[in-house]
Amino acid sequence: MARQSTEWMPLALMAVPVMLALVFVTTTDGLDLLRFSILLLVFAGASLAFIQARHEKRARRWLLVPEFLTAIMWLQFGLLPWFSILLGENRTSVDLLVRALVYTMVGMFAFWAGALLVRKPARVMPLTAESPDRGRYRLAVGCAIYLIGFAVKVYLLQRGIFAYTSDLDLRNSAISSLGPLEALAQCATLGLIIIAIEHFSDLRNRTSRTIFWIVFVSECGWGLVSGMKEFILQNFVFVAIIASFKLRKLPVRWIVALPVLLVLLYPITNAYRDVIRGQTSIGVRSVTDANEALGLATQNLRQNNSADEVRQGALKSALSRLDELEDFGTLISTENAAGFLEGDERLWMIPIYPFIPRAIWKSKPILDMGRRASVFLGSTDKSSSAVSPLADGYLKGGFAGLVCGMLVWGVFAERLTNLVLRSSRSRDLFMYSAVFLVSTNREVCLFNFWVAVLQTFVIAFVVTYLVYPRSNSGQHQSMARS
Repeated sequence: MARQSTEWMPLALMAVPVMLALVFVTTTDGLDLLRFSILLLVFAGASLAFIQARHEKRARRWLLVPEFLTAIMWLQFGLLPWFSILLGENRTSVDLLVRALVYTMVGMFAFWAGALLVRKPARVMPLTAESPDRGRYRLAVGCAIYLIGFAVKVYLLQRGIFAYTSDLDLRNSAISSLGPLEALAQCATLGLIIIAIEHFSDLRNRTSRTIFWIVFVSECGWGLVSGMKEFILQNFVFVAIIASFKLRKLPVRWIVALPVLLVLLYPITNAYRDVIRGQTSIGVRSVTDANEALGLATQNLRQNNSADEVRQGALKSALSRLDELEDFGTLISTENAAGFLEGDERLWMIPIYPFIPRAIWKSKPILDMGRRASVFLGSTDKSSSAVSPLADGYLKGGFAGLVCGMLVWGVFAERLTNLVLRSSRSRDLFMYSAVFLVSTNREVCLFNFWVAVLQTFVIAFVVTYLVYPRSNSGQHQSMARS
């Protein structure tokens, strides 16, 4: 009980400056940048107080879901919008951004409360030996699972329905079979996670090291072909998580690579997308076609822009893309936003939506809120705009909806994190890694978020029992908190 009280103490102490800051920014006219800056500093202090309250001293804490989400929310809903204001890149008024930041902070307090409510201390796990045969079995099964995903990606590419290379008409016509195929394509990611766990469990094993690098490079290649930056970056995130838990230290090189790659990829992927869907579009139906399109995209980039223009464009694109506060502010301040964005999906459908095929459920809703949001925000229906769980919670239930949605998210995030804080088994690290990205997704509405979490969890759960039987669940090592 005393431990629980000390965990809440830093957040309780932050309540006073938070309340004073809220009073100041809501009762003061003008001084918009100053008001935003004060809120940003208070948001940073509250975030650090939450992280300190969790008593997780290890460097790997930044790859735990609650800490990771806290840091990334402060970055995307706070720091980057502040830079946009300073550079004059903001499209909406600073007064509106101040209001959106207040709502974000309230949502994060609800998230932190949910996480602390179900917080459990780490426990000491006994050390159990593992036979080399078990490692070879896992490596073989991991390769087989990866090849299934690889084959499905090849099929999707040839059919013209793979990620951003998709022909929109073909994708719409194949909508009934697309869900199961994309779920099978996830096997490639799950295979990479299994193989990475085996590699970082024994760095001296040449076989697992060779297979790991082949699969890792292959997945990054598929990311380039897809035209989706996140399909490349997610591989680095998975490896960073696995390395941090297996090696007991923060994998700095893998983490530093993420922001560097993000900035470098923006001009390349934007040029590649223009080639694929521009006026002189190239149909990508094979790796050869993708290579040709990438070559043409690089050539266009060099011919039409100087090196300085490319760098400046990449930084501006990254800043604009990662700034989530502007769209959030616009959505919560527009009266008809909720009605315009509302689709046929309902929250009660979440438990059944991923598991009933369209062949049986004829009226199964199409999840395209991102497309509707793009139109609402002044873009086209060919693109998709982020509708965060924060925004969707507010649109569905007002202030109470925002708080309840974030509270539940916090509870789930902490429950997932308890898997790896209370165990060092490979099976638990696999589950945690597999669900990590979908459980930290800030760019989808509540329905899409929980459907993705549920679907990924069930697929990973089935794979876990295939790869990590409970009778030989792997090494158990001490996970006591330092």
